[in-house]
Amino acid sequence: MFSIADFSQEEGNSGTKLFTVTVTRDGETGGTNTVTWTATPSGDFPVDGDDFVSFQPQTGTLTFEAEETAKDITFAVLGDTDPEDPLVKDIAAGPSYGLPVGGPAARLLSELLLNRVDRLLVGQKIQFRRFVDDYVIFANSREEAQSALIRLTQFLLTNEGLSLQKAKTRIMSSSEFLATSDLAEAPEGETPEDAKARTFRRLRIHYDPYSPTREEDYEALVAELNRFDIVGMLGRELAKSPIDEGLTRRLVAAVRHLPVAT
Repeated sequence: MFSIADFSQEEGNSGTKLFTVTVTRDGETGGTNTVTWTATPSGDFPVDGDDFVSFQPQTGTLTFEAEETAKDITFAVLGDTDPEDPLVKDIAAGPSYGLPVGGPAARLLSELLLNRVDRLLVGQKIQFRRFVDDYVIFANSREEAQSALIRLTQFLLTNEGLSLQKAKTRIMSSSEFLATSDLAEAPEGETPEDAKARTFRRLRIHYDPYSPTREEDYEALVAELNRFDIVGMLGRELAKSPIDEGLTRRLVAAVRHLPVAT
């Protein structure tokens, strides 16, 4: 029989933290046994798939040799402040129902469907900008941002049957937002590595597999990514303390588009 003790650990607000769980084998230990494990976060503010660092698996196997009674599972988790925001988790929980975005027809559909939601937001004096189906809301405080997010969620669901996508929904500070903006200016004393990272932040890592130009779009995305040393940038970022959580997430998202070495 295999078992683990109750486990709870805070991920922290920044940097990378190692989580270690001990699996215990009881009963007959004379032979070799293999057990499959899966990381299933729980509690009030559990980590999710986006919190696991780079290639860290969320499932795997452990092999106990004869007379071995305990094995450790260790995985790295990114510390942050926003992703486990209880409001964001509640309003973006479950499957999301969005618009197909890719070609001109889909963009026209976005304008037709979301025009009414735009007008409702204006009526509530909510400051926002929309890019196709991506909403950016501006607020003076976290409480004001949460209130506006609730309104947007209600308007989308009630009027169009749409919901927010959890992976793209977060509350950011003004400094975090400016760091990812195309309008951000280079800070004084910026190093070449920082300049490269700032350029990478502006890259839209998005690929629509349903677009009629999907093959050309994917080749263009890969060509853009090849301008950067993604693995090297990710390694340097993970070596920092604290790490830049936003940049790290984008680098991890880009890794899956890199060609596989043979």
